[in-house]
Amino acid sequence: MSRKNSRIEIMVLLLVVVVSGAFLVMLFQEVGKPRGPECKEVSSQVTDRIASRSQGVTIVPVSASAVRSPWIENHLSDAGASGYYVVAMTFLDSDGATQSAVWGVRTAAPLEVTELEVRLASPDSEAIVSLDETAHRVTDWPDYARIEDALDQWTLDDVGQCLDR
Repeated sequence: MSRKNSRIEIMVLLLVVVVSGAFLVMLFQEVGKPRGPECKEVSSQVTDRIASRSQGVTIVPVSASAVRSPWIENHLSDAGASGYYVVAMTFLDSDGATQSAVWGVRTAAPLEVTELEVRLASPDSEAIVSLDETAHRVTDWPDYARIEDALDQWTLDDVGQCLDR
């Protein structure tokens, strides 16, 4: 009987080792995965505000996503860029064609929010800027003069991934 108990103990121990090993493999695979962008939902208040200054076309927002842009916050602190998000929006134009463009939106929203709100620092301040050629062409939001300095490719890739989801 003791030999039989010994075999059962060995089999249980072997099973525990195999299960533990599988768990460790899964854990290391998960840790090694690159993290995706922290996508934020964009409220209709923001998309409507962007579309309100269309230029030469009608803009009907379809979908939008945003990512926080620490690059801009770090490099443009003199411009009051705290709470700065890069917003990619898909919209229908006057011809019914689908287009996408990218704007910068400065908000007073806390970093934990899942949905953006536009809260201007003052009535005279502009909280939205055009960050790509399409945004500049279809809206009359100011074109950020130092766009090459303000944007990093990672932020643009991230916001594009968010919009594609």
